[in-house]
Amino acid sequence: AIAAALRRCDNPSSSPASPQFSVLDVAGGTGDVAFRLLRAAQCPSRAKSSGADIISVTVCDINPSMLAVGERRARAEYGDGIIDRSQSLSFREGNAEQLPFEEGSFDLYSIAFGLRNVTDV
Repeated sequence: AIAAALRRCDNPSSSPASPQFSVLDVAGGTGDVAFRLLRAAQCPSRAKSSGADIISVTVCDINPSMLAVGERRARAEYGDGIIDRSQSLSFREGNAEQLPFEEGSFDLYSIAFGLRNVTDV
């Protein structure tokens, strides 16, 4: 599904109405899944040039310490621009069972290993 979404972003005739394809990575703490998505969409190289990324990934996790690790890793690997300038990556504290976002705010929802910690899906 993720690969299909990224292909959709690269095809202007089928792109979403908004300029970016938005992804919510729940329980993504340290950013592993988010970083793979950004690399697949070639966002790190765009953040160093135009900053016009085709996707935006929001990492949401209940643990602020994990989010801090993820943001530090992102800045170390990709530079500050990927968060500050291009805004293709953001980190937000929140509970997977009561997400702090409006319904329909994202084009794609991902949750990896964190699913095992969610009791009410």
